[in-house]
Amino acid sequence: MRERSSSLQYRSPTLFGGAFVALLALAAEARPAEPASMLPGTLVTRLQKLARGRRQGVMGVQVVDEQGQTLFSKRSGLLFNPASNVKLVTVAAALSALGPAHRFRTELRGELRDGRIEGPLLLKGGGDPDLETAHLRRLVTDLRERGVREVRGPIIIDDSIYKIPRQPPGFSRFRSSHPFRAPPGALSLNANVVRVTIAPTEEPGPSAVVHVAPESAYTIIEGRLRTSGRRTRLDVRTVSRGGHMALRVRGRIKTNTRPRRFWRRVQDPGFYAGHTLLALLQRAGVKVELSRVQRPRFRPTLPLLACHLSPPLVTIARDTLKYSSNVRAELLWLALGRHTFGTPGTYQMGRRAVGRFLRSMGVAPQGYRLENGSGLSRRSRMRPVDMAELLRRIDRGFIFGPELLAALPVGGQDGTIRSVYRHSRARGAVRAKTGTLAGSSCLSGFVRRNGQTLYFSFFSAKVHRTSLMRRRHVAMTEVLWDYLGQQEPVHHPSGG
Repeated sequence: MRERSSSLQYRSPTLFGGAFVALLALAAEARPAEPASMLPGTLVTRLQKLARGRRQGVMGVQVVDEQGQTLFSKRSGLLFNPASNVKLVTVAAALSALGPAHRFRTELRGELRDGRIEGPLLLKGGGDPDLETAHLRRLVTDLRERGVREVRGPIIIDDSIYKIPRQPPGFSRFRSSHPFRAPPGALSLNANVVRVTIAPTEEPGPSAVVHVAPESAYTIIEGRLRTSGRRTRLDVRTVSRGGHMALRVRGRIKTNTRPRRFWRRVQDPGFYAGHTLLALLQRAGVKVELSRVQRPRFRPTLPLLACHLSPPLVTIARDTLKYSSNVRAELLWLALGRHTFGTPGTYQMGRRAVGRFLRSMGVAPQGYRLENGSGLSRRSRMRPVDMAELLRRIDRGFIFGPELLAALPVGGQDGTIRSVYRHSRARGAVRAKTGTLAGSSCLSGFVRRNGQTLYFSFFSAKVHRTSLMRRRHVAMTEVLWDYLGQQEPVHHPSGG
């Protein structure tokens, strides 16, 4: 999922002399001078040309081989905003701590007697990043199969395994209702977004058709919307209304046009999941006597009635990296903190756990500053030299390296780099994670050919046109692909 913000990571000496000098001093202390390139002169010239030029952004580049030798380096010791490249770190740390087979639980609990749940029905969240409406529907079906016909109390939501501020770290600097900014929660449903469909009426008039999925009492539709003969102009936003969410829809939609779809973030993931469960129960014919959703003042101990298990973590890791899902990455960050330091999990715990993982992989503390798990932050920083070396160590020695690297998008084939590599000669040979913020564009991964691998990290700041910078990144990986094509093929012995 594409992120948007405004951020300045690299500062020129002309505009910010003192900050620039301090940044260079930090880099000089942390890293030796950039070594001479081991690539042939013609390929070095091509890389230098692609990495040069401040008019289209400032780039930090690090390329290493399987033995850790630097093949090409430019500004690789400077701190840049890694944007969504942070997700690669988050997923690696989560796999290390939890293991690829880890699953998250979502439970329904209550006192069942003679087809009635005496008292409340408890929906208990376990931090599942993959929970969808269909999974809640299956839980309702399980209740029906156990003979449940009535719930005497309200729906109680328990999302207490995480302690999350109203605005997660970094999120408060992004003012929008777009889905990339959806907040995390121990009860997270449909990646914490709703789908809004707007369609015109048959004739022009002061109304239009608005449909929200999933349907529930959580969403309240507000605003003025009309069908018009003029060009479509729509504004769709979400606003908190206590335990509900107001969907503000304004503007007009042109007659005889196709319906328009929008995805918008929810305000409170727990109430969103609870109201959706309530609506599904009512549609299934289960009477809920107190048809309301609330958080408990204390956590009741109730018998287990039904349980949903998420896919294994390795599957969630794939969806997180291939499609750059912010909310999944944030939930993995929180799960990692909780697993390492205890309940309730917090962002600070996740930050400490990720730091512990990076140190175990040889990344020095001065080489990074990460604010959250998705990279949706203007303050996060990392160095290309550390990201490239981290990728190499993950591939060469990390026990879950194959699972992690298989989750990366494949150039020209899937995920966030499918389209940019569609016509590239390196198509299928590159696996990499993108990172995009306003002013930043990043790509880190590896290129494989002839049985050999090169690991790279391209961090760019002061980017004016992301599409142009992305093409430069692709061209640089093509240079690496050309270099590997000039090498003698290496045949690795197959395991038995």
